Amino acid sequence: MSDVTRILNAIERGDAKATDELLPLVYEELRLLAAQKLSHETPGQTLRATALVQEAHLRLDLYRQWAAGRYANAFVRP
Repeated sequence: MSDVTRILNAIERGDAKATDELLPLVYEELRLLAAQKLSHETPGQTLRATALVQEAHLRLDLYRQWAAGRYANAFVRP
């Protein structure tokens, strides 16, 4: 069983610490994929692959926290 599979199984079982192990394993692959996608953008694009991966990570983490019941009010308009 690969490390990624083991970590994903742990996440499914509710192991909160497992999510912290996942990003370092897949970060470089995500950065390479982002760089490949950004290479097809129009010239002058200022967004970098690393920034794109970090933005995706932040959004996924916020969603994960929201789904877990934390920050529930972050998406509710006053």
